[in-house]
Amino acid sequence: MTKAALAFLTVPALAACSLVTLPPQPLPDVTLTTPLPLVASGLRLFQEAPLFPAPVDGRLKNISVTGQATLSVPASSRVVVDVLLTRDLPVNCLSYGGYRGCLAGGETVGTVTFEAGQTGASVLLRGASLTELAHAAQGHLGLMLKEGSLPANTTVQLTGLRAAATL
Repeated sequence: MTKAALAFLTVPALAACSLVTLPPQPLPDVTLTTPLPLVASGLRLFQEAPLFPAPVDGRLKNISVTGQATLSVPASSRVVVDVLLTRDLPVNCLSYGGYRGCLAGGETVGTVTFEAGQTGASVLLRGASLTELAHAAQGHLGLMLKEGSLPANTTVQLTGLRAAATL
């Protein structure tokens, strides 16, 4: 066998070792309403329903989630929100009908920034814990203000969420 033929036969083998990006899959929307005015104080709001409604195939790697974040009122100043993910809802939280207000818990998997006057911003979530919890169909999304403030009864929606992964 010639060197050229040998090199040609190794191309499919090398291609099989590469990562294949799979088409994004839709996820349920997340809606949280602030029960009181929020400032960058460390209060975290978690959705009680899990983010992943069913286990994701364990062969999938590097799971990321994209979508749109929307405020029900325009940001009065720059607002920076950490998007959190936790396996289990923290204990000692106050329940607010479908979500919980907690003083601790969650790992940051993304950050959303609303400039003054804006109501929308894009969302990108990623990290090892996101992939791990997707495989187990666990995980609750939460939000924590890092900068700025939101008035009471402001609704924060994460919509058009789509999970993508590599195989």
